[in-house]
Amino acid sequence: MKPFAGFTQSNTHPISIPAQFFTELLTGFDHVAEIKLVLYAFWFIGRQEQKIPFVTFKDFAGDSILVNSLGSEVKGGITSLKEALDRVVEKGIFLKSQSDDDANKIIYFLNSPQGKAAFKAFQQGKWAPGENDRSIISLDMERPNIFRLYEENIGPLTPLIADTLSDAENNYPPGWIQDAIDIAVKNNVRRWKYIEAILQSWLEKGRNGTNQSNTQKDYRRYIEGEHGEVGEY
Repeated sequence: MKPFAGFTQSNTHPISIPAQFFTELLTGFDHVAEIKLVLYAFWFIGRQEQKIPFVTFKDFAGDSILVNSLGSEVKGGITSLKEALDRVVEKGIFLKSQSDDDANKIIYFLNSPQGKAAFKAFQQGKWAPGENDRSIISLDMERPNIFRLYEENIGPLTPLIADTLSDAENNYPPGWIQDAIDIAVKNNVRRWKYIEAILQSWLEKGRNGTNQSNTQKDYRRYIEGEHGEVGEY
């Protein structure tokens, strides 16, 4: 795992976690996977408009980042997911409800007053989750695309770079940043200053073919001459 680059202002969504998680549960977990699933449930529910506290097995299993983090060479991610969910249910943190043998239709409710009420209503056939009243989210979707682009093509994301990328999104038209990164990768100049020079040139002179030679001259200043050592990021 790469070292954490730090929390950023632009990509922080506060999630409410009950104090009892820390005072009564945290020290009682036997496996890291259990902690991951409980925290994931709080995050997933917190990102939903409908606040009934439940997560389906399909929700857990459908998030490849979560599942891959649970697997090992011995056990696959789905197997580890099922085992960890069973342990969390056994600890009384989740309430498990299943109407048939289809694993994808298993529902896990948080063991809270609201969760217990929803669990009881489901068991009695008075309530069922709708397909269209919940947001489809995953850990990968939560990461802004521009940050992923930078990490995948240029290098590690630092707090300074995160702020710079956020500013760039506000200053340049959609798609420009990805196009500029593509040029940087093609020319094997993986530095933000180079990308920024391309963007600034497009902003000032346009992106049509007649200005291409001037654009090339502008951002070559950042890899040659007096600008060659400016900004390694």
